[in-house]
Amino acid sequence: GSHCRQHCFLARRVSISPPSCCCFCFLFVRYKCVCPATWPDWSGHVRDGVVELARHLAWEQDSFRIGKTKVFIRHPSMLFKLEEVLEARKQELATQIQALYKMHRAKTNFLRMRVAVTMLASHWRRVCAQREKERRKKATVSIRRFIKGFMTRMGAANEYNTKFQRYVRYRWISDLPKQLPKTVLVKEWPPCPPLLKNTSQILRDMHLKWMVRRYCKGITPERKAFMELKVKASEVFRGKKQNYSQSIPQIFNNSYLDPRVTSTVAERVKATLGADENVFFSLPAVKYDRHGYKGRPRVLACTRKTLVMLVPGKFEVKESYPLSSLSAMAISSLSDGFVIFRVEAAPGAKARGDLLMSVDNLIELCIKLADAKNDLASININSDATMVHHLPGDKQGTIRFSQGPQPSYAKVGKEFHVVASQ
Repeated sequence: GSHCRQHCFLARRVSISPPSCCCFCFLFVRYKCVCPATWPDWSGHVRDGVVELARHLAWEQDSFRIGKTKVFIRHPSMLFKLEEVLEARKQELATQIQALYKMHRAKTNFLRMRVAVTMLASHWRRVCAQREKERRKKATVSIRRFIKGFMTRMGAANEYNTKFQRYVRYRWISDLPKQLPKTVLVKEWPPCPPLLKNTSQILRDMHLKWMVRRYCKGITPERKAFMELKVKASEVFRGKKQNYSQSIPQIFNNSYLDPRVTSTVAERVKATLGADENVFFSLPAVKYDRHGYKGRPRVLACTRKTLVMLVPGKFEVKESYPLSSLSAMAISSLSDGFVIFRVEAAPGAKARGDLLMSVDNLIELCIKLADAKNDLASININSDATMVHHLPGDKQGTIRFSQGPQPSYAKVGKEFHVVASQ
């Protein structure tokens, strides 16, 4: 009645829609999105939905009434607030709809891309499988050709063994530099395939000539002189002295003394014998007395004219013998280092007797002295068990040679025993 007319009058004055009195079906349909319980679907009665909507909006009981078909709202401000809530809700719903649409579009694109990727992967696997098939087919053909080439490698060149023979040549030539002999003394040569025998022999001769040429160009004059002495030593001692084979790899030296001692010895020899006496070889030695055979350490210095003995420490010249007075050097055929220098007395001088001495480098000493005298025949190698040496007054002493586990030099009775190592 009057309340309805009043609400309609107020609604027309503020120009709002819907009016203060409207069908609750229209109200529910328009504003159901405001309440989470009624949105998006409401399974109950529309009247109950309007009640749930009013509860969500916290409307008071006396501010609205729900009839059988209509709802009555007393205050217009409630409609304004409801419209504001609706507008805000529309923004949220628009955002949700936009998000859902973007999700749907992204999902659609993803599914389409997945189908495309799946198809592309399928085609790519097919292409890879075809390529793998071709590769294996080529590998099989190559292996078969290689096997046939290996089976016919000894025969004449054909379509199967040509590549095999080329590969064999390549591998052998590539590995050859790693197996070449390093020195002229090494006679071994890397093995070669049968088809490269002639090539291998040519390369072997070339390599040997190259090594000989390089070795000869690298030899200094001093080294060349030592090698010539080695050749002379081979002529004299080979097959006659037991320890000659052990001396072959040993390099001849100018001195076996400390460098400072070597220079001191050279200066003392020049000061004593003259400036023209140049020492070309020096080494430690043990000199034995002619009577009693007592060993005395000495430093032996050789010049082109004189054999000089000095006292170690003080380096004073103790004795000197002109090389012309040394008629012979008597040694045994064993592996000892004992030598007897046959000393001839000068005309009108008293005989001094032979010089008894032991050194570590006996072969080198003897060959250098013989070369300085230019008389290799002065080296006498005796295979007898005894040798005699001359004493002053036309007397003689006996040197007995034998072999034992350890080398030794000792007087036994009236004889001097030299024991060489076995």
